[in-house]
Amino acid sequence: MLRPDVNASAVGASLVGAQPRVRLGLSGVRRVGESLARRIVETRAAGGPYADMADLEESVADLWATGITTEGYPTRFLRERLAARGVTAASGLRDAEAGRRVLVAGIVTHRQRPATAGGTTFVNLEDETGLVNVICSPGVWTRHRVVARTAVALVVHGRLERAEGVTNVIAERMWPLPVAVASRSRDFR
Repeated sequence: MLRPDVNASAVGASLVGAQPRVRLGLSGVRRVGESLARRIVETRAAGGPYADMADLEESVADLWATGITTEGYPTRFLRERLAARGVTAASGLRDAEAGRRVLVAGIVTHRQRPATAGGTTFVNLEDETGLVNVICSPGVWTRHRVVARTAVALVVHGRLERAEGVTNVIAERMWPLPVAVASRSRDFR
């Protein structure tokens, strides 16, 4: 059995080596837990091994205190997995064909339902490349109300629209994007 190692351990215990041995996972370390262990592993995967304990402590302190790291926006650590699922980054929407169905994902920065919008709700998502405007019809908002109102981050499936130089995604479905972010969106009525 191998002890936990910040530069080698997964979140949970795993088998490693040609003659498999169990390496204990970071989530088993007292006071680390699964959520922080996942963030440590994602940060390491995105930025390479930790140089020393001070490097690890700085990254962990950033993540614990703010839910973000100076190493990049939270979605940066998920980009490879999101891309594998067909999720388009905000910057990629510029080149995408209007009318096409797209998947987008990001941290919810705003939810807004102006009285003049006839029940339409506007949601802004932010990823590491920019902002995405999402338009939710009253029907979509009602069907996905719990997720739409409470999720810190979302994955949205919808139709890409361009009008007067503005790119929007007309939401058809949405579900929560699991990220370790403590911040809440600014919501307006």
